[in-house]
Amino acid sequence: MNFRPYIMRSCLVFGALSLVACASAPRELVEARTAYQEAAESDAATYAPAELKTAEQTLQLAESSFDDDGDSYQTRALAYTAERRVQSARVAADTYKLKQEKAALEKEYFAYSEQARDTAMKKLASTQNKLAESQRYAESTAAELKKQQDALDAQEKELADKAAKLEAARKAGELSEAQLREQNEAIKAQQMQLAKKTEELDAEKKARAEAEKRLADAMNRLSEIAKIDTSAKETIITLGGEVVFKTGQSDLRPSAREKLNQVADVLLENKGKSIQVVGHTDSQGKAAFNQKLSEDRANSVRTYLVERGVAADRITAIGKGQDSPVASNDDATGRTENRRVEIIIQNDNNS
Repeated sequence: MNFRPYIMRSCLVFGALSLVACASAPRELVEARTAYQEAAESDAATYAPAELKTAEQTLQLAESSFDDDGDSYQTRALAYTAERRVQSARVAADTYKLKQEKAALEKEYFAYSEQARDTAMKKLASTQNKLAESQRYAESTAAELKKQQDALDAQEKELADKAAKLEAARKAGELSEAQLREQNEAIKAQQMQLAKKTEELDAEKKARAEAEKRLADAMNRLSEIAKIDTSAKETIITLGGEVVFKTGQSDLRPSAREKLNQVADVLLENKGKSIQVVGHTDSQGKAAFNQKLSEDRANSVRTYLVERGVAADRITAIGKGQDSPVASNDDATGRTENRRVEIIIQNDNNS
């Protein structure tokens, strides 16, 4: 939808003064127009048309409010809501696309040979993790939008009630003109405070969206070199032991540092969450040696991640030796899987 006709209509009706008003639309309305135009040209128009239509209708209300009342609190609130709904539409579109990709990969999995199925299953697991993250973010965004909108609506209603009571008091002669002016000034001050709060919430929301995008990008890069399992409780990043360490040693390989840099990128975006590094070995050799080796390897990884900027009080290291295998130790393939380092991020911490 192009909102230029709305702008031109206002300008034609109100003449030169309206041209000034059109040129000085509030920031919230300008950003809402831009956000809608970008969404309308994106996949949201195809995959989330209903959500995008709701955002369009809200933006139309904001445009009408601007035509009638100019840069008012009502215009800003409606524009803010419109932009949030545009964001929700884009999240809904991304989620729908991921679901389609998941369904396609499932179909691909069952159509392929046993060897090809293994590759398809890995792709499917990665997509499922991304879908889970997208859905959690979508639910969080929707809940936050409703909470913010409810609060703004309640505050706006309270101010409207106050204004109505003042008008009734004026008509009844209960208040002097000076008292009415004083009360009206108080209401305007409260409206300005609400507008400021809306701007602060908008800035906070944008910062969070940017952080979410950085985290998603970091997770996508990391998924190319590590196994990632995500649940509501925790995210487990698994690196093969042979990738990080030489056999029987706990000093990091030079090539491992680049991989751990990508792990650090993810951890730095998961601000405030507790992290545990867990070392594991296979069952070759003595149990006591394997226990000590797993502890030393976990501490080597922890030390490097702290050097990369992860807060030391957020991250702990333990070794489990050969006691927590994920595969059989009877063959080389299973032993390779058991030699690993896990970085566990607690998702249920308060950030």
